[in-house]
Amino acid sequence: MANAINFDNIPPYSQDSEESVCGSLLIDGDVMNEVYSWLSHEDFWYEPTRQVFQVAKELYDRGEAIDQITVSTCLHDKNALDIVGGLAYLSHLVATVPTSLHVAEYGHSVKHYSFRRKAIQFGDKMKIMGFNMSDVNNIMQTASSEFINLQNSLNKPLLLTPDDLMKTAINHFADINNAERKPSLSFGFNNLDSITGGIFPGELWVLGARAKHGKTTLGWQIANSSCNKHTKRNCLFISLEMRSTELLEREAASLTGWKMSKVRSKKTDDEYDYLLFKISEQAESHIYYFGVSDSSGLSVKDMKSMATYMQKAYGLDMIVVDHLHLISDSDSKTEYERVTNVSRSLKMLALSLDVPILCLAQLNREVERRDVKNKRPVLSDIRGSGAVEQDASGILFFYRYNMYAGQEIVTGYDNLNQTDRTELIDRDDPRSELWLAGQRQGDVHNARFDLLWDRNTRIYGES
Repeated sequence: MANAINFDNIPPYSQDSEESVCGSLLIDGDVMNEVYSWLSHEDFWYEPTRQVFQVAKELYDRGEAIDQITVSTCLHDKNALDIVGGLAYLSHLVATVPTSLHVAEYGHSVKHYSFRRKAIQFGDKMKIMGFNMSDVNNIMQTASSEFINLQNSLNKPLLLTPDDLMKTAINHFADINNAERKPSLSFGFNNLDSITGGIFPGELWVLGARAKHGKTTLGWQIANSSCNKHTKRNCLFISLEMRSTELLEREAASLTGWKMSKVRSKKTDDEYDYLLFKISEQAESHIYYFGVSDSSGLSVKDMKSMATYMQKAYGLDMIVVDHLHLISDSDSKTEYERVTNVSRSLKMLALSLDVPILCLAQLNREVERRDVKNKRPVLSDIRGSGAVEQDASGILFFYRYNMYAGQEIVTGYDNLNQTDRTELIDRDDPRSELWLAGQRQGDVHNARFDLLWDRNTRIYGES
């Protein structure tokens, strides 16, 4: 008979899943952050794994390492080491899983069985009330309350008690003060970092520039500054405009100091060997590329799928998207709707993966049409700017002076005369400006940062 009810005394559970979660934690205690917010020791049915997970979570709350030694010590102090089966059982847990990468999947399995057991308990309570309670209104009120509890057991609401908030604050500021565990990533510019503190997990930053001003080059540079062999952080660079070979040509020009024309042309044997030697450094990069080879574009759902895979397979610390106005959205009928939906979806993606997202954006032509000497972009130059401004944690604008060669434009401020300083721009002018138009978590807005383009290294540096 299909879907036969199991009336065995043992409720549904998976010892393998429970042991795999605990084994993953003993292998790498840092993966606790992947299950901490939604998995509880009460979700474990098998008593040894329930004890081990509870102890591991207590160690995590105290900021202590999670491994066989710390867990066994804590269990011993609680007189629970023999209950779980001693050191031999902890060794068994470690041997249960080959890697800690799939701890979230094991945790979801544990949560699945936990919900089924609670559903059985809910049904038992309803049965008892039906037999023993005569007040129908009381039955309905109690049943509604119990059903809400059942729902919350599967999707725990983000309600934090004052004690939870205090613990969260302690852990957060302890991480900020710890160079090895600092949550934020550097933009690669000291002055900008000193004002913003860097770019934090869950934040969406937008970097806007006009076409051909070099926003992709700057975005690639920020990605390399944040994620490299020294920081040991991984970045997913999503390009809807440039193929991987185009980005690698720019990287080759930066590594060799050659002009792009030389990178893209035939070389002598010595030059070719030198190029291969320099480009081999890319193997030490922590930048992962994801792009398209046709004009169909990518949606945020496509990006989420790839980012989730990368997070599980390699680890993910940052996403850079190039660029906002090329991201597709099949549910949108107008350009404004598309930008609004994409902006909100990117923000939700940053929050769900707990990683920062830097999204490049191409500005409209209004900055050129304005008959003024000040060519600095403003928020309205972003198409759909209302939605972007609402969703973004911070907005940066970028422009190169030499794009206005032959024009007299504003290049700074004369404090003595309290007037804008203007200059006639030469086509070889290496100066650029990064403009902090706004940030949600900060005291400083409308701050300018002067950058210089180094033709040899092909990177922007602070002037």
